[in-house]
Amino acid sequence: DYSLYVGILYIRGVSGLDDTTIHDCTAGRNCSITLTGLSGTGPHDRLAALPGACSDWQPATEADYPGVPGFPNSAITLPLYQASGYPAQSFEWGSPIFAQGGTYSLCWCSASEASDCQSRMIGVNFLAPVGSVRVVG
Repeated sequence: DYSLYVGILYIRGVSGLDDTTIHDCTAGRNCSITLTGLSGTGPHDRLAALPGACSDWQPATEADYPGVPGFPNSAITLPLYQASGYPAQSFEWGSPIFAQGGTYSLCWCSASEASDCQSRMIGVNFLAPVGSVRVVG
């Protein structure tokens, strides 16, 4: 029995999403990823495209690209509020994608402040899998 009130615990994160969904994008074109059935997002949240698992993938060296090569902005989308369909759950990179064909992990980052998801910190952000992106063309 605990009788000392210490406050409220607020847990924020994505819920209601099937993380096996594959989203298609065409090389050489802009790409928009719309997540449906999702709750718990904020205006500064972003996605990253990674060639491995969200929780533990890291580049082989510090000089290597921090996400999937060919995706703009270190493979990190614009903040959700900058997407053309906002407040819909659509994430965009803002420039055409020139990645090699393949399927890559989509990893979500929750941002309380605008700077929280500007770059990927291994083991800190972009840990939640929200599906995959398949680059064709």
